[in-house]
Amino acid sequence: RNLGLFGQWEGNLGKGLLLSGGLRYDHYFGSFGGTLNPRVAAIYSLTGTSTVKLLYGEAFRAPNPYERFYYTGSRTRTLQPERIRTEELVLEHYWGPAYRGTISLYQYDIKRLINQAATPAGDVYFENLDATHAIGGELEFEAKHASGLLARVSYAHQKAEDVGTGETLTNSPRSLAKLNLAWAAPRQVFSAGGELQFQSGLRTLAGARTGSAMVANLHVTSRRLVPGCELAITASNLFDRRYATPGAEEHAQDTLVQPGRLLWLKLTRKF
Repeated sequence: RNLGLFGQWEGNLGKGLLLSGGLRYDHYFGSFGGTLNPRVAAIYSLTGTSTVKLLYGEAFRAPNPYERFYYTGSRTRTLQPERIRTEELVLEHYWGPAYRGTISLYQYDIKRLINQAATPAGDVYFENLDATHAIGGELEFEAKHASGLLARVSYAHQKAEDVGTGETLTNSPRSLAKLNLAWAAPRQVFSAGGELQFQSGLRTLAGARTGSAMVANLHVTSRRLVPGCELAITASNLFDRRYATPGAEEHAQDTLVQPGRLLWLKLTRKF
């Protein structure tokens, strides 16, 4: 059982300044108890098309049943929730109704990260062990056309490290780039969406690094091709690129090779 209470206040202070604040209390019975988390936003309109946002927030992630109960050693410990504190500065600009650009700078501080640990006998359990700090920035541009075409491109660069050791986090990329294209035909005859994702190399538990990866995905949906049915075709890793991601503590391998091209065909009939 858990209980959540949330309150929010929003006020227009005039001259283009909007203030918003929220406070949430959650209580998990039979677990770690209660947690209180605030959120505050100051939004200032520079012009009719440009906005600056200053955001602050705190949040939590409760330990899940797998982390609490799967391993015998975990049952003797009361895991605490992971906590994150975020600060972000955002500049957003519109060029008419069709084009939008965003620049954001941010930093995150996460405490009480839940990670696997082991006893001297080799019994695995989960414990609140680590704290991390991340700082980065992101650029995004979006364009919408009257024909139904949507295009979005973004690039993010960040540095995330362990507070205790100063080492770069495992499975945490420095750079991420995405290109998304989507189009919906008139009267929803069909819609199609594709994305191209680039990810820089990742640090593994053994201290090695995986190679960078660029993966393309495609999804096509039709609601009128077959009367009363929805037909969907999905292709992930469309160009069959070979890449790997870091393994976790329970894996024998330091890196895990990811699947090549996968195709799905789904037909949904509604009655």
